[in-house]
Amino acid sequence: WVAGVRMVGVSGLEVKWWLAKRLKRDMESTDIGDEAIKKAIEHSYANDPRVLSFNIDIDVEEGVATLRGKVDNLKAKRAAHRDAENTLGVVWVDNYIKVRPQIIPDDEKLKRRVEIALLLDSVLNDRDITIITRNGKVYLYGHADSFYEKFHADDVVSRVRGVVDVQNNMSVNYPALYVTDGRIEREIRRKLLWSFVIDARDIEVSVDDGVAKLSGTVDDWREYKAVIDKAFEGGARRIENDLEIKGRPDAPFPYPYYNIQNLPIERF
Repeated sequence: WVAGVRMVGVSGLEVKWWLAKRLKRDMESTDIGDEAIKKAIEHSYANDPRVLSFNIDIDVEEGVATLRGKVDNLKAKRAAHRDAENTLGVVWVDNYIKVRPQIIPDDEKLKRRVEIALLLDSVLNDRDITIITRNGKVYLYGHADSFYEKFHADDVVSRVRGVVDVQNNMSVNYPALYVTDGRIEREIRRKLLWSFVIDARDIEVSVDDGVAKLSGTVDDWREYKAVIDKAFEGGARRIENDLEIKGRPDAPFPYPYYNIQNLPIERF
């Protein structure tokens, strides 16, 4: 996402997974001051072509980043949110950025743009998705075969010119397969172990009747969300969450309970 980059060549990159412990950073996220965090977010925006052309105000207080400003597309707002969220030291992002397209097309014209975008997408072109548009906001209804398809539809629509917001009401035809708690727990532990974002040694996992109970500490919000994702990928139907960020036991984390049919919007 660095501005000016056209292609990334990885042929010379070697992955030495056994160095993970040796390469683990010494600095804790709590050692970083608010001013340093703010400068890091500003640097990230200056190198992200999705947001670099917009004037976004950043305020950081005790690790909570507050974003304000105006952008002309929803994708830019979401990119700014993720850039801030993935910055070391940030424990939460309050995103008050407003989407203000230069021209908001009428409902029918915007609906047609969304239909074309979904039709041209290789993942979604055979999906029967109902689209409703009202004053720049798009509502999606229909069925998806996986959560990936649902979230992908949301991302595709966010890139359409004139879209101010997306409310994704698509349901997922999740297969009702019986898997033992032991197998789910082993699969979650395996996914945590192989994630480059997560230090699995600091996470405790137990599973009871498909409900994964998570506890332990993470370095930042990015790792926090990654643990939730891996628990669902491992087969959990629901999550009871007691994770904490190191040095920030009072960080403002909502959603202590997650349900596979009702994921929080921040996952998009």
